[in-house]
Amino acid sequence: MVSLKERFRGSLLGVYAGDSLGAPYEKKSPSYIDEGLAKRGGLVPHRYADPWGRSGFFEAGRPTDDTELTAALAVSIVERDGSDPAHQYQLFREVIGGKSFIWDGKPDGFGGTTRIMLESPTYEESQARDDKPYIASNGSLMRSAPLGLWLLGSSEGWQRIVAASSSVTHIHPTAIECCVQYVHLLKALLVGLDRDVAWETTRHERIDDPELAYLLSMEHHELLRPKTTNKWMKTGGPAGSALHTFHIAAWSLLNAESFANGLELAVRFSGDTDTAAAVAGGLLGAHYGVEGIPEDWRDALIGRDRMIELADGLYEKRFGSGT
Repeated sequence: MVSLKERFRGSLLGVYAGDSLGAPYEKKSPSYIDEGLAKRGGLVPHRYADPWGRSGFFEAGRPTDDTELTAALAVSIVERDGSDPAHQYQLFREVIGGKSFIWDGKPDGFGGTTRIMLESPTYEESQARDDKPYIASNGSLMRSAPLGLWLLGSSEGWQRIVAASSSVTHIHPTAIECCVQYVHLLKALLVGLDRDVAWETTRHERIDDPELAYLLSMEHHELLRPKTTNKWMKTGGPAGSALHTFHIAAWSLLNAESFANGLELAVRFSGDTDTAAAVAGGLLGAHYGVEGIPEDWRDALIGRDRMIELADGLYEKRFGSGT
């Protein structure tokens, strides 16, 4: 029996594991990924060349932007005892400026939409801009797991909280709705619902965005279990989009034989592998719990202890110090 605290820990550490293990394959071709996984016997933490070509090599187990911003959001929720977009904005700016909340290294890998939206000194100035990027990319989706943990048990008003947090950097309706549905699915997994049941409850949640409504519609549901990845890849939009990333994460969750297998499924889609695996990892970790993450993976994550502390902090803020 997986405890709720283990699911909290599993979700945040799952994001980190997905980010760290997916990053070496960022922007690589499917054949390159297949060869790399075959050579190493699957996903294995290892030293790799900086995917963005700026920092030489990255050590095994280091985080990139997905983990860094997830941690910053968790810190903000714990410090403010709730979701405060203005505070989140300031912490995100600190991360962009070189501060990490989980290790001693320098954060890296941030997307263009996030960078542009964090240029202004204050949240209010950023939101007042008339040139905000209107792009449905996955930068807010990738950091949303702490919201699912914090909002567990909330039945009213939680969608607006998620939307406001997404809009700190991503204002496109599709990006926002993907965050809303991700949080809904995560909440269902945290309370121990079977994956298919959790997905069913998510599909019937209110959807405003036409694209996401199509993805979550009854008619579209069969595409979640395709016979080939090629059929799957024809849906959901380009790599790096929030919809495509959510698509991969949901499919990986529903078809996973284990946490490790689910993460590998996400990585094999290629493209934005660190983010797809991070988003999938948050769901898989909630389902399997922290002990479902392979021990050697957990041990390799440089900031794992801090990430666990943040998961525990969210749990204690929401439910007290019990197990």
